[in-house]
Amino acid sequence: MRYATDATPRLMWFNFAHLFSVSLLPLSTAWMAVSELAPQPVAFYAAVFFLVNATYIFLILELIDRAPVDDTPPKVRRVSCLSDRS
Repeated sequence: MRYATDATPRLMWFNFAHLFSVSLLPLSTAWMAVSELAPQPVAFYAAVFFLVNATYIFLILELIDRAPVDDTPPKVRRVSCLSDRS
């Protein structure tokens, strides 16, 4: 979180949404295990996993968009949700 210089309400909401979506993973995983891979729990797990990824992308985009262009390497701006592999 080196790009976060101050906590804005938008940044905090994206962070809360991401933390909430991550907190649903144990529930969906346990439901999937108990039901022996029934279609509904698997679909719920997939939806939760999609939500985790979507909220992470929104969080990272909010962080990188707030940083000055000079502080963010071009590769990180281009592939904002992936790690810099240079």
